Amino acid sequence: MTTATAVLALLISIASLAFGIYQYRILHTVRVGEKATALLRLAHDIRRKSQDLEHTIDSTDYAEDQTEFLAKVNQLVEVQVARLATSKKVSLATLAEAERVLLGLELELELLHKQVAKLGRFNEEVRAHEKATRNEA
Repeated sequence: MTTATAVLALLISIASLAFGIYQYRILHTVRVGEKATALLRLAHDIRRKSQDLEHTIDSTDYAEDQTEFLAKVNQLVEVQVARLATSKKVSLATLAEAERVLLGLELELELLHKQVAKLGRFNEEVRAHEKATRNEA
């Protein structure tokens, strides 16, 4: 009887271990899917910010042309990130590294947007000053 109980306990332990491994694989797949979805959302947000920056540059006088940089950003976001996020054999670490790169890129875009906005405000102040000096003369 004790042998049968020991064998039964061993079978239950093995089944529990197998189920734990199965759950780990499923949860890992879910985590990778969640990270890929978050990466695609971040990429979409970067694409939107890139378009907004391009519009701001176009509407600002004397702003440096950033079309080549923005084209590279758009190509990275549209092609590379989408391919990486939809790949079946991508690891969680690879997605985390891609997210780190995209967050850095997002910060660069925001900094460039602030610089262009500051240039636009400066241009407006110069126009207002020139208009005021013309009116005085």
